[in-house]
Amino acid sequence: KALLFIAAIEISRRWFTQVVDGLIYASAVALGFSFAENLWYFFGLPAETAESIVVYAVRSLDTMLGHTIFTAFFGFFYAMAYLRREIFPKKKREKPWHHFWFNLWESLPLHVTLFHLLPNRPSRHGHFPGSLIFEGILLASLLHGIFNVFLRGHAFGMSWGFLTVPLLFFLVYLLWR
Repeated sequence: KALLFIAAIEISRRWFTQVVDGLIYASAVALGFSFAENLWYFFGLPAETAESIVVYAVRSLDTMLGHTIFTAFFGFFYAMAYLRREIFPKKKREKPWHHFWFNLWESLPLHVTLFHLLPNRPSRHGHFPGSLIFEGILLASLLHGIFNVFLRGHAFGMSWGFLTVPLLFFLVYLLWR
């Protein structure tokens, strides 16, 4: 999903001017991915059973919301990496795959997110945008992992699957904020 999103941004670079554009493009890519995944899942279900229809209906809602929100988080980080001039000065503006290993190691402690992006503070020395993009990938993957734990988790004789929708709405609230 991330590669398709980046390709969409590179194709339409002149229309990518605001942070909300990252959310819109990422959500569009995620909806297409979710649709394709749901079709693949639907054709793999046993035909004409009520249980299969219920599983498909619930899964369609969860995966559509989940993929859209997780990819929108990544789209937000990608847009911030290229549009926040006070964190990423002109001399450090480059493609995310340049300085790959440096960006990867800088992103593991989530430094840019915790010290510059969330408190909305500029950076004295500046960072490479690739580090924030890797942080977006890490956070989106972490959220997807938590989502999967809730889908498959059981405690006290009941499934945690019902908690996925409140979790997703909480993530929407965080993204909106």
